[in-house]
Amino acid sequence: MGKVVLKKILGKKWEMYRIMKKAVALLISVVMIIVNINNEMIMGFAEDSAEAVVNIGDRFTVEGLEYEVIGDEEVAVIRLEDQNITDLVIPEKVAYDERKFGVTDIKIYAFDNCSSLTSIMIPDSIINVDGYDVFCRGCSNLQEINVSKNNLQYTSENGVLFDKNKSKLIRYPEGKKGEYEIPEGVTTIRYAFNNCDSLTSIVIPGSMIDMENYPFSGCSNLNEIKVSDENEEYTSEKGVLFNKDKTILIKFPAKKKGEYKIPKGVTFIGHIAFEDCSNLTDVVVPDSVMTIGDMAFCNCINLTSIIIPDSVTTISMYIEPYLIFHGCNNLTIYSTENSYAHSFALEYEIPWAPLTAIIPVTIKILEGKDMQYSGSGDYILRLDKESDKFIDVLMDGIPVDPANYTVTEGLTIIAFFENYLRTLQEGEHIIKVNFNNGYADTTLTILSSELQSNKELAISENNKVAAKTGDGIPHILLGVLFASAATVGIVYAKKRISN
Repeated sequence: MGKVVLKKILGKKWEMYRIMKKAVALLISVVMIIVNINNEMIMGFAEDSAEAVVNIGDRFTVEGLEYEVIGDEEVAVIRLEDQNITDLVIPEKVAYDERKFGVTDIKIYAFDNCSSLTSIMIPDSIINVDGYDVFCRGCSNLQEINVSKNNLQYTSENGVLFDKNKSKLIRYPEGKKGEYEIPEGVTTIRYAFNNCDSLTSIVIPGSMIDMENYPFSGCSNLNEIKVSDENEEYTSEKGVLFNKDKTILIKFPAKKKGEYKIPKGVTFIGHIAFEDCSNLTDVVVPDSVMTIGDMAFCNCINLTSIIIPDSVTTISMYIEPYLIFHGCNNLTIYSTENSYAHSFALEYEIPWAPLTAIIPVTIKILEGKDMQYSGSGDYILRLDKESDKFIDVLMDGIPVDPANYTVTEGLTIIAFFENYLRTLQEGEHIIKVNFNNGYADTTLTILSSELQSNKELAISENNKVAAKTGDGIPHILLGVLFASAATVGIVYAKKRISN
């Protein structure tokens, strides 16, 4: 429609139409400008937001520690990247991409193989330490795990990590050396001492009720496990850990040496009970035992014989049975023919021999059994066996050089020389005397220098008393002789006078 025609039709309204048209055009222009501005703002905001968004699962590293986002404002420590750090202080908060996160968790394996690490400080913000494996694999020099005093979930004492009320011992530092006495009040340990190969002795308190999951696995220098007499769940005998009624052998310390006869009454040899006992040479299982648990003798590299009675009807329970004697390359199983142990040995191609090939006569010790040596003189063993049957002597499983002892003829008398005895370390030693048809064994305890001094002092004092008591004897004898002589003289004089 033409502009002239439209003007005639509208008449007087034409002017109003023209004004409205311009207004609409202006309004459309304004709207378009506003839309374009908003689009640009939205795009810019979206770009800015994309840069600022941090998703759960994102990882980042700050000052040698790698973190993982686990919440809107929380992160977990997942790995120590800087292997040169020795003393680590975990921060309460960490900044990333202009945002701050609270450090609340330490994830499993976070400090895997951190061999340079010697101490860790856990801040107040940590609410979850994700299992024993946080600190237990390869932290061979870790001496202290410390916790900030205001932490609500955890605490530490002497560098050992506990839950807040100290009822659960969570982790003993892998590199911490020597003996350790678990504080009274602790009720639970699980993998707390795994791979602590600098630990030599442990004392378990009366409060302990739960030690599942192999708490002393990998403690290669552990020589003794002691249990408080007040404990109602556990006990120990000669440094070996049992349940209270001694029906379960839980753990044989890895450093103990020589032959071991499991006590009569034990029915179950626990999982990994003898694992990594590299100084163990011979084991005698009593006829009370029915089950030998998983990996019970794994990596006992010097184990040469084990006597398994007919009472044993189960060897291993869950894991592959062959692992029970994994690493025992010099082992022979001794049992009766056609027994369960015999079948087991044949199935897993472990050398086997009948009991008659190993069961020797036990020789009686007549003198010198289970003695303490104070550092003076020879040590004498007298045995109820002819010396022509004598073979050799073992001290802690190692043959003793014949130059260090003598053997008499007739009934065997062995005299260990003082010079040799003084070379032995303080503490208990196992002596085994071998004959061609039997053996005798005993213990010899070398006393500490202080105890030796005390004994020598006591002997000296006794000698003084004896000397004082004996000092008067010659004088008495002289007096008696003098009186006798005087009497004889008087009698003789009277006879002369009477004559």
